[in-house]
Amino acid sequence: MPELNQTNLKVFARLIKSGFSDEQRIANMGIGDLLKIPKITPAEIQAIDQFQSAIKAGNTLSFFIEEANHDT
Repeated sequence: MPELNQTNLKVFARLIKSGFSDEQRIANMGIGDLLKIPKITPAEIQAIDQFQSAIKAGNTLSFFIEEANHDT
């Protein structure tokens, strides 16, 4: 069953707190914008890159959902 991706939700919350509160602004973020986010980590930068790709592809929801791997 799909579950919320908690890591990506936290990254999204950081973006909102940093003033990036709509898809257009997030999609157009550059390296300068990323460096203005306090204590941003390489993993967060990677997640933002994935989020930008999801926005541009029209798959924003998929960024927040992950498939749970359950061995049965």
